[in-house]
Amino acid sequence: MKRYVMETSPLGPSRKVKAVIRKAVKDINTLPGEGRDRLERLFLSKYGVAKESILFANSLKELLFALCRCLRPGKILIVGPALNIYREAAKASGAVIEYLCGNEEGCSLPDMRALVEKAGGSDLVFIANPNRTSGQALSVTALTEVLDALSLKDCVTVIDEALIEFTGEEGCIRRANSRSANGRCLGNGAAANSRNIIVLRTTAYYFGLPGLELASAVAGPKVIEALHRELQSDPSIPAIAAARTALRDRSYRRLTEKFMKEEKGLLKKAISRMPGIVMHDSDTNVFLLNAGGLAEEIALKAERAGLAVEPCSDIDGLNDTFLRISVMKHDHNLKLIKLLERISMGTAEKKRSPA
Repeated sequence: MKRYVMETSPLGPSRKVKAVIRKAVKDINTLPGEGRDRLERLFLSKYGVAKESILFANSLKELLFALCRCLRPGKILIVGPALNIYREAAKASGAVIEYLCGNEEGCSLPDMRALVEKAGGSDLVFIANPNRTSGQALSVTALTEVLDALSLKDCVTVIDEALIEFTGEEGCIRRANSRSANGRCLGNGAAANSRNIIVLRTTAYYFGLPGLELASAVAGPKVIEALHRELQSDPSIPAIAAARTALRDRSYRRLTEKFMKEEKGLLKKAISRMPGIVMHDSDTNVFLLNAGGLAEEIALKAERAGLAVEPCSDIDGLNDTFLRISVMKHDHNLKLIKLLERISMGTAEKKRSPA
């Protein structure tokens, strides 16, 4: 059994994408200019993003590190719970790092007023929406309020929308295109423009392409120009072709929506009956379990079985009682349910048995 890549849809890539990848391989002895132009036109027609406001890269990680290098922030605020990738990019740039994390009662999202207040002393703010650990997304109203408030602060807001397609929402891509201003490198901690918003996306997770990823950044033209100078290479012809086809594949979106609704419903119904385990709501294919003292055993046995389950002990804002889980293929979701049942019911039975 192939090991799952966390956050990645078990349905992808679609048949259309696989077909276009096979076709694109025949053109790899040429440069990707024509395919990139077509992809830029697609973003223009789909989101209204002009070519000077978008940049394509080989991975989201590459963009995060390049952003920190070109913006040169003195202090970075990471909104948690957050994956370590933001911390790694921030540390590589030499920035001072601060965290603002929510709690279990707050659905793992921080208080928005506290976020706006703390952002006032930062040059760069990282927000994943949807959150890539809990799978929860801010409502359009809440996110608009946050971005309106942050636009008055002297900082740049980077929104990681790696999982946005799972929500069915458009996200902030249009806002980044229209509101991101000229923007220069921060230097010495002074933000270039208080309205800077940068949106990052990737084909890796929703479209099932972690091995042929194409990531994108949408921002003001001068930010994109500075970011482009930091990148070492362009995406490949197959990655560009796969991204363009995936973004236009409506049948895949319908199939994904139906599959996720059914499988998440199955998992939620089963887990709700298990003593000692709480499944938190999610807007994506990723969700959190609070398994208390059972978490370590579950993580160990799930890893041996090749299931998409990860401990959260090294995630900022969480602890070793939490598990991060991705929705898998139906048979593997059933396998996870049986594993959880054995552990939770077995522990409950031991507690009921006389000493």
